Amino acid sequence: MRLELGVFEVKQVEFASKTALADGLLAIDKDELTTLLSEEPGIQDVQIELARPGESVRIIHALDAVEPLVKVKGGSCCYPGLLGPAKTCGDGRTHRLKGLAVLHCTQFPQPLAGIPRFLEGFLDMAGPAAPFCASSDNFNVVLVLEPTKGISNAEWDGIARSAGLKVASHLARTTLGLEPNAIEIYELGPADGSLPRVVYVNQLQEQGLLVHGFVYGQHVENLLPTLIHPNEMLDGAVVSGNYKGGLRVATCIHTNNPVLKGLYRRHGRELNFLGVVLSRGHHDDHRQKERSAHYAAKVAKLIGADCALITMEGTGNTHIDFTLTVKACEEMGIKTVALLHELGGPDGTDTPLIDSVAEADAIVTVGSIDPTIAMPRVEHVIGGTTAWRYSGEIVDPYGPFECLPHNLFGAFWKMGISGMTAKDF
Repeated sequence: MRLELGVFEVKQVEFASKTALADGLLAIDKDELTTLLSEEPGIQDVQIELARPGESVRIIHALDAVEPLVKVKGGSCCYPGLLGPAKTCGDGRTHRLKGLAVLHCTQFPQPLAGIPRFLEGFLDMAGPAAPFCASSDNFNVVLVLEPTKGISNAEWDGIARSAGLKVASHLARTTLGLEPNAIEIYELGPADGSLPRVVYVNQLQEQGLLVHGFVYGQHVENLLPTLIHPNEMLDGAVVSGNYKGGLRVATCIHTNNPVLKGLYRRHGRELNFLGVVLSRGHHDDHRQKERSAHYAAKVAKLIGADCALITMEGTGNTHIDFTLTVKACEEMGIKTVALLHELGGPDGTDTPLIDSVAEADAIVTVGSIDPTIAMPRVEHVIGGTTAWRYSGEIVDPYGPFECLPHNLFGAFWKMGISGMTAKDF
C-alpha cells in the first residue's frame, strides 16, 4: 500500500469573497460555508470565526478538530464511512492543508450527566495554556453550531461531526489542480531481516455517547483488536467522537499521529514497522479487558512482532486495559514500551499511575495531568458565553481563572507533542 500525501502549507487564512488557496493564503467565503451547512438538517444556526496562532483568543465548547483532506487518486475517500463508502483507504494520492483545522463547537440540547457528561475543552491560541491545547498551533476555522429544537443529543452529535468533516473536505478541494509544497510518500517497503519487528498498538477510548471513537464510521464499542496499515490512519480511518476535555485525541491528531510517523521515519533503518493494531479501552469488566489485551498481543505475535509500542486515549479505568495489554505482549515474548501520562497530584507526590504491572518496565511519560494551569484574561472568546471547569464550577470564559489539563482541549496527547516528559535517573 502506497500513499502519496500532497502537502499544502497554509501560512495565513482570511475571509474573502471567494474560497481559494494561493501562495499559502487560504481565502474563505463565509457565506459559501454557511450555505453548505444550511443543507445539513438539524442545524438552526451557524457562526463561523477564525482563530490564528498567537492571538489572544480562547475557544470553548470545542468538540473536535479535523484536518482538511481530499482524495485525488485512489479507490476510497478520506474519512471513509463518514464522508463516503467504508472502503479501505490509505493508498493513491491525498491532498492535505497542513497547518489548518476545522473545529466545531456546540452545546448539547439535552441535559448531560454521568459518563457522557460533556467536559469543557478550552483551547487557547496563546499564553501558558497553548502548549497543552491540541490545534493551538494551527489556523483554525471555527464552526459555532446551534441545533434545532426537539433534536436528541445522539442526533446532534452525528450532525455536528458531519458538519465539521464536510467543511474540512470542502476547504481541502481548494488544492485540486495545484502543485503541493511537498509530496510525502508513505509505504512499508522491505526491511533488513535483522532489524527489530515493531508493531504499534493504539488503544482508543470507548464509553458510549460523547466518549467514543469511530473506525471507518463505526463505533469502536464492539471492536476486537484489529490490524490496519498505518496509511489508513493518515487517510482518516479513525475519527474522534470523544468530548472529554483533555482526555480526547482530536481527529487532526489521529491523521498526524506522531508515534506512527516516528515509526515510519525509522522504518528500514532502525526497525521494521509492521503495522498498527487498533484496540478498545475502558471495557466494562475485567474479563473483557483481559480478552482484548490477549487478542491484541495475539495479533501482534501472528504478524511476527518482536517489539510493541503502546499508547492510549483517556485515563482512569482505561489504564487497566492498557497495562493488561502490556502484560499480555510481554508474556508472548514481545518487548513492549508504554507511552502514557502521569497523575501524581498538584505537587507530584501522589501515586503517578492508576494501575501497574511488573512487566511494564519501559515507560515513556508525557508528563503529569494534575498541575494547575493559569488561564489569563483573553481579548476574544469563540464558542459561547459560559464555561465550566473540571469540577463543574462555572467560570467567566474570558478569565482569568485556573484549571487542570483535564479541561484543556486534547491536552494529554498535546503534552507529549509539545515535548513534555519526566526522566528518572
